[in-house]
Amino acid sequence: MRRTPWRAVPLVLILGLALMSCDGPNRGTSTQPSAASGFQVVVTASPNVLRPGGTAVITVKVFDTQGRLVDGAPVVVTSSSAKEDKGVAIGTTTRGVFIATFQVAQPSDGVVPSTVIITATSEDAFATALITVTAGV
Repeated sequence: MRRTPWRAVPLVLILGLALMSCDGPNRGTSTQPSAASGFQVVVTASPNVLRPGGTAVITVKVFDTQGRLVDGAPVVVTSSSAKEDKGVAIGTTTRGVFIATFQVAQPSDGVVPSTVIITATSEDAFATALITVTAGV
């Protein structure tokens, strides 16, 4: 039967506790619930109910895990509308905010009542907002 080297046990316990108290990519205050980059995204559309020919302002806020706005973060805003060429905006944040517009096609283009999904991404974080398109002029 072997004897346990008792001097090593406290050393292993102390080192283990020291390692557990350190922040890392998967523990501590630097954990990131929504993205591997640490970015979190919030997107809003105002107004969120539009008629044909109407325009909404899309505001995207990008912040880190501590809630600080991220300046210069790459942002891509897309829409699920049939007019894809009008529904894409690419840029970077200024003081953590990126602003784009979304315009509903004119009634002559065959607009029907629907819901458009606006998706904003920054690195691997994303968020969505809904815009309701109503019938009528």
